[in-house]
Order: sequence, then C-alpha cells, then structure tokens
Amino acid sequence: MPPLDNDRTAYALYNQPWGAPLFYRGARVPRVVTAEPWAFLRYRSEAALSSDRRARAIAYVEQAFDFFQAASNPRLSSRPLLYYYSFLNLAKVLILHLTGLELPLTVRHGLSDPRANIKKRLNFAGQKVRLSKLDVNHSSLYPEFLAALGGNVSLCGQSVRVLDLLEQMPGIHRTFCSVMETKPRFCPLTSLEFCWNKKKRKTWVVLTVDSFDRM
Repeated sequence: MPPLDNDRTAYALYNQPWGAPLFYRGARVPRVVTAEPWAFLRYRSEAALSSDRRARAIAYVEQAFDFFQAASNPRLSSRPLLYYYSFLNLAKVLILHLTGLELPLTVRHGLSDPRANIKKRLNFAGQKVRLSKLDVNHSSLYPEFLAALGGNVSLCGQSVRVLDLLEQMPGIHRTFCSVMETKPRFCPLTSLEFCWNKKKRKTWVVLTVDSFDRM
C-alpha cells in the first residue's frame, strides 16, 4: 500500500457533488437534480432510447409510478409489496438504458424461496432466498439487474440467508447489530467534503464522523 500523502494544502471544491448520477456507467456521467424524477425518467426514455425500447421503458416508468402512488396510502398493509413492484419496474427501466437488452414480455423476478423454507414451524434465522442464474433469454430480472450494476453475478444460482441480506440494509443496520450482537459494518458520516490540490493534480475526500458514534 503506498504511503498516505500528508500534504493537506488543498481547496474545497466550489461546486460540491450532490444529487445522484442519472445512470451508472464506466464513463463520467453528469449528476441530475430534479423535483420530478418520474417525469424526468419518462423524458430521458423518450430522448435516449430507440422506438421499441422507448415505448417499453415509458410503460415501465408509468407502472412503477402507479405502484409508488398506491403505496403512499398509509392504511394499506400491502405497502411493502407495492413498493417492491414499483422498484421492480424501475429495475427494468435501468436495464433498458444501461444494457439495451431485449427483455422478454414475461420476466421472472429472479428470486425465489428454496424448498427448505417450507416448514411447519417457521424459523426466521434459517430462511433463505434463492438467486436465479443468468438466463440465455434474459428472463430472470434480478441477475440481469445485478449484472447491469456491475455486481458479482457468481452468487447467482445460490441461496443467501435473509439475515445476511438484512445486515446490508443501512436503515436498520445498527438495530440489526444490536439485536444480533454483531459489530457494525457501516458508520454514519457527519459530513463529507471533496478537496483538490491543483499543483499536485490530486483530489481526495474529507470524511467527518462523530466521536461518540464508534464502530
């Protein structure tokens, strides 16, 4: 590992990066901040995709929006399922933009319950999720979504414990670690600042954490 550069002579970037990249690619992609993400996704699909993919992407965006709107009703106990189907359709939009794959009209989720989950007495700690393999006809959505994001597709075709998945969710991570008595993997940041040294042509990020928020 190369030694750390102790020269802190730098300037904070005037325009700090914020917002979110529109789509993740190998090349640099400008960040987009908008108050109407649904309308913007529709616009980008109309502007960037060919006619066939454009119509399908817009249909997926509209379906995702309908599910998202339905999930905003606090009286519905099915809200998690509605959010799931909203994000499911958004994943299809992302795949169309990033890879241009011809997704079949009928696409499986790519996630399933292994037979071992079916027991008379439910043991949550033993529950698993089966990840489908990449199909030749691209009919399993999860592995295609994982591949589009540059993830490790070698896990596809295996079963993963639900507890291991819950541990990776930042929103419940500290609660999970407290209940399971495990060490946290994530640390909340108080702030982050991008800095640069023009003379040395170097950039780095200054991360600030709270001393009371120990790992």
